[in-house]
Amino acid sequence: MRLPLDPIPDCQFPLWGDGRPSHVYCGAPARPGSSYCLRHHDRCWTLAPPLKLPPLLPAAEASLRLALFDGGTA
Repeated sequence: MRLPLDPIPDCQFPLWGDGRPSHVYCGAPARPGSSYCLRHHDRCWTLAPPLKLPPLLPAAEASLRLALFDGGTA
């Protein structure tokens, strides 16, 4: 079976859940170059917040400082 490679002109954001039947999609006109309308494209492609890392242990911080600022010769 050959699948068409042409873009689908309607928003393919899924709307099932909350008692809705499965395989129901938004259907609004899709944004050019996207499978979603403007509202759903922004919702799907929003960047995640920056990752918050735990603080370094004092020994690791000192070792990193030496490697970065002293040229790693210590």
